[in-house]
Amino acid sequence: MEESQERLRRRIGLLGVFSFGYADVGAGIYMTLGLVAAHAMAAAPLAFAVASISYILTALSYAELSSSMPEAGGGMIFAEKAFGRFVAFLTGWALLLDYVVTGSIFAMSTTGYLGHLVPVLKQEEFFGLTASILVLILVVLNVIGIKESATFSAVLVLIDITGLSIILAIGYLTSFRPFFDQIKLGTAPTWDNFMYGTTVAMASYLGIEVVSQTAGETKRAGLNIPRAVKLVTIVVVAFSVLFSSLAVSVVGWETLASSEKDPAAVVVEHLPFGALLGIWISIIGMTVCYVATNTGIVGVSRMAYAMGRERMLPSVLTDLHKKFHTP
Repeated sequence: MEESQERLRRRIGLLGVFSFGYADVGAGIYMTLGLVAAHAMAAAPLAFAVASISYILTALSYAELSSSMPEAGGGMIFAEKAFGRFVAFLTGWALLLDYVVTGSIFAMSTTGYLGHLVPVLKQEEFFGLTASILVLILVVLNVIGIKESATFSAVLVLIDITGLSIILAIGYLTSFRPFFDQIKLGTAPTWDNFMYGTTVAMASYLGIEVVSQTAGETKRAGLNIPRAVKLVTIVVVAFSVLFSSLAVSVVGWETLASSEKDPAAVVVEHLPFGALLGIWISIIGMTVCYVATNTGIVGVSRMAYAMGRERMLPSVLTDLHKKFHTP
């Protein structure tokens, strides 16, 4: 059992771990902002800020545990140490399901954004095929190696961070208008609606668990994992609060709540250079969702490997590629 574990090579550094963590968490606001605005109204940015408290505590817990137990398995390993094998078994299966479902959702989201650039891909007969091809490309990439997968993710994440920073800069410099007088907690929104919106906002922060799945392949895990988690936390919380504030200011919470479009697309339509930024936001959304798809594949493969190693799934799942040494 130890021999199989040793064969996983530590090949990724700080940037690679950061990229996996950022993508899986950072993509959440693109999907939840409209729903948060529907309940928290103009207080949507405040809902994201309050929700970030639980995220920060969770992230710091993962940083501590992953650096002290740097091996594939993540939450399953933590559960086994604390509560025993039965709870670990349930945790492992729950995480497997989570990675499969979220990976599939983000693969379809990637195809949706790609469809803005290549409209034919929005057609039903091409949509599913395109999503499947995108997933297959990532599977091949991950078979070749975790370092290659991390490098690919890092490039796309840097594109996303740069692009979103440009949009925020343009928005705040040209279009931001104070809206805080619209927030009347207790009435608009009611406390019940605000707390519901905060709960939905918490869902946008899910995904830091993937960092623990790469711990067994991270160089100097005790140092790089806590650093990566802290960086992810700072960047994601800042972007979530800043972007939701810009969105409410520029288009209003009513538009965010009622629009069927992606909230990011709605915002850039109201900014200077809206047509150009519309193309840019499609590229940004596509890149971050595609990296989030990649983290799902990384998570599934490492989770299955860890469960095989712990004899919770057939041990054949611990077999690694003879050339690339990947699960």
